[in-house]
Amino acid sequence: MKRKKILAFSKIPLITFITSLLVLFTMLPLQSQGRFIYIGTPPNGLSHLLIANNMIAVASGSLLYMIKDKAITVINVVVGAFFIIIPSFPILMADTTYTTFSSPSGMEHFVVVVGGGNRLYQLSDSRLYMTYLTSIPTDDAYKPFSSGDYEVEWNAPNQLVIHYAFDYLSDTLVKKIPLPYKVQ
Repeated sequence: MKRKKILAFSKIPLITFITSLLVLFTMLPLQSQGRFIYIGTPPNGLSHLLIANNMIAVASGSLLYMIKDKAITVINVVVGAFFIIIPSFPILMADTTYTTFSSPSGMEHFVVVVGGGNRLYQLSDSRLYMTYLTSIPTDDAYKPFSSGDYEVEWNAPNQLVIHYAFDYLSDTLVKKIPLPYKVQ
């Protein structure tokens, strides 16, 4: 009787471990296509990296529970911490800000993530993921979106043009990036 309870209880960490790995391996192809899971609208919500880090922590914790060997436990903790800290380090060191804007119809929503570069994403209707559109190059890590040195021009069909200052010495919006976007 006692053995059945132990076996039934040890299935929970195994199921949790497998589920965490499935979520992580589902996120990989999405990321390679430029789609990032983001539950909520930036900066509020759960980011792709936070979800991945939690899945790594859950998988590591489940593995710790299933394996009782001390050497493997130490290796598991070190590897789990490595896969959490290394991808997070640049984001933790950067001062990240978000600038959001919408199309004139209000149907398409965009966010510029400023921190370690300027990256433009289009938010999905469900707000569960965002699609990477482009990086916006500037000089000396200048942040035109945080400074308000940008303008968005909407052209039909489904194209936006971003005019922005390239560096802090620019008095005018000298750079422009035309981008097609997907109507959702």
